[in-house]
Amino acid sequence: MTEPLVVSDNLENLINICPGSRAKRIEKTALSLADQELLNCLGLPDSLFSSTLPSGISADGRLRIILVDDAADSQYDALLAALRAGRELPSPAACVAFTGRNFHGQRQRPWFAQRGNLHLTLYSQPDVNIAETRTGLIVLPALAAIDAISTLAGGNIGLGIKWVNDIMIGDGKLGGVLTATQLQGHRTETVVFGIGLNIAAPPKIEPSPFVPQSDFLQAHLPGVSLRDVFWQFMKEFEKRYRQLLRQGSGALLDDYRRHSLILRREVCIWDEDSLTNRTNWIKGEPLACGVVSSIEDDLSLRVNDKEIYRGRVSLTRICDRYGFKCDLQ
Repeated sequence: MTEPLVVSDNLENLINICPGSRAKRIEKTALSLADQELLNCLGLPDSLFSSTLPSGISADGRLRIILVDDAADSQYDALLAALRAGRELPSPAACVAFTGRNFHGQRQRPWFAQRGNLHLTLYSQPDVNIAETRTGLIVLPALAAIDAISTLAGGNIGLGIKWVNDIMIGDGKLGGVLTATQLQGHRTETVVFGIGLNIAAPPKIEPSPFVPQSDFLQAHLPGVSLRDVFWQFMKEFEKRYRQLLRQGSGALLDDYRRHSLILRREVCIWDEDSLTNRTNWIKGEPLACGVVSSIEDDLSLRVNDKEIYRGRVSLTRICDRYGFKCDLQ
């Protein structure tokens, strides 16, 4: 069976993620043209290090794991740009940045990359029916993150998902995920996932009703490492991915609702597309305030008989803490 390719521009990082494996120096030109294309779009140099998987870890022989010490730009954006330019990339691929610049979450909100935290981009070519898998692909990485952390913790430690894909511990944001797809007819041909999880340190943020505080995993699981989270996440992601291919979105959506922090709770949702500057925290108009009665199969929210497809959400109790009121309350 073919071994996955594990490549890094930093030997220490490679040994950290793949302890006990066989590491060696390689030249980029010794790899396939598709692998070279992937490494080039991620900005890796010609001289690299490669290794086998650590003991006890198995993976699809087609998998490429790319470890970048300091990414000049968002790997998520780099892969999307390469795909949109029609470049042929090996699939599947997992790209980890130990630190970097120009990372972001939803709507280009900055995501500060700190060493010890997980900054992961996954790329795959599922070639699946859009109608059967679209929402499942959106929620899959957040569910895999909760599965991985819960497994490492030996049970749930207060994890939840704030619509759409913020991963929370209580009121603290632990991470977030992104999903982008390329479509052809009725099929999803390619998908890129971005996953950011705070493990060793919380990024400094300006508290707001939408993100009152940041949190990090080691505050709840002392001793857990980036290596632990990465490999457990990859295992849980593969399980969820196979579940989606076998069963469609339904089972994943059920679990997403089960982990939701806003379902059957009172929220306020704001329209970020409005140019009206309403507060110091957000430019926008309120879309709805009230109890979220349901999360529909397309991930829209039902609030006071309104169907909400977009916006930024906060629990009303947190809005009250900040004295943040809208005209609809």
